[in-house]
Amino acid sequence: MKTLFFPYTTINPRQAEQMAAIWGALTLLQPSPETSLPAMAVLQEAGIIEMAFPASDAQESLTDVLQSLKQWAAQHTAGDLALMMEQRQVIPFFNDQSSAQIVAEIRKGGKTPSEDPAADARKKLFQAQLLLAMAQEYDLQQAALTRDIEALSARECEMMALLKGEDVADTAPVSSSWAPGVDGSAAMITLRLKAWARAMAAVEGKEALSGKADEVLFLTNGRGVLAQIQEIFSEAETCLHGHRLAAGRISPQEMERLPAWIVEPLANDNGEESIPDGGLSPGFDLVEIPRMSVATFLLRLSGQQPRAVSDGSLQTSLGSCWVGCMTWAGDDNGEPIDAM
Repeated sequence: MKTLFFPYTTINPRQAEQMAAIWGALTLLQPSPETSLPAMAVLQEAGIIEMAFPASDAQESLTDVLQSLKQWAAQHTAGDLALMMEQRQVIPFFNDQSSAQIVAEIRKGGKTPSEDPAADARKKLFQAQLLLAMAQEYDLQQAALTRDIEALSARECEMMALLKGEDVADTAPVSSSWAPGVDGSAAMITLRLKAWARAMAAVEGKEALSGKADEVLFLTNGRGVLAQIQEIFSEAETCLHGHRLAAGRISPQEMERLPAWIVEPLANDNGEESIPDGGLSPGFDLVEIPRMSVATFLLRLSGQQPRAVSDGSLQTSLGSCWVGCMTWAGDDNGEPIDAM
């Protein structure tokens, strides 16, 4: 089987270890090699993830255009990348008119690209990669903000303890009352999913990522992502809800409707070895999209309608598409990511 982690391009190392202990190495899509974080390379060296990259255009530098886009944002959206990400109406992606015009302005081309199907496909892929790179920087900014808030909260606890004459060593830091989640707004999740699907569909040697056509698990750690999937695919059916990933916890009734390649990892206790002492096992939700091929799933996510082709690869599948969501008690979205 293959486990494709989505729609994020980074993952908390501790969560990745627990996921991989159950589901095997995670395939993690990267916008490009130049935007990959050192922390992800460490996970790949450990065999916890394997990174995948869309086919790149040698004439394009993602980091150069990202920097130009930041400068554009400074002039048009008060200089805040986070604000630009949260205000969907001003993001130059997936909008037929503004997208081409703004990207041309950024690249100082001055003209909208010609109506060439191949050029249009390359443009849309590059826009998807650019959005994923923007989202990755946004996540890192939010993670840094979370750490700053938690550090401030810890200092406040220490000061209060000193004022009360208490032992500072016995004072546990209080979690901040506000911390940005990995999901973000609904608009951002929709954009992430669309960009991720477009970029994943362009991965070189994509057939090697899929393994057996009916043994692919799309895995996320965001409840908002799973909710969005269920909204996009109205035919989706919930198979597991709030299931605890611990040995012997899956009922015979639940096992009957699941394929063997999913039941086997759920029934073993590999994931328990990486759970800290006294910690709760992760929660797991599983959704089935009946008669859905991986290719059609990616097309639907990217906002395209499946078209019949000569080889029948996009026709209705006899199998199903499976989407899982792993979350952790008290912290559904995991610890902040460290860029290292």
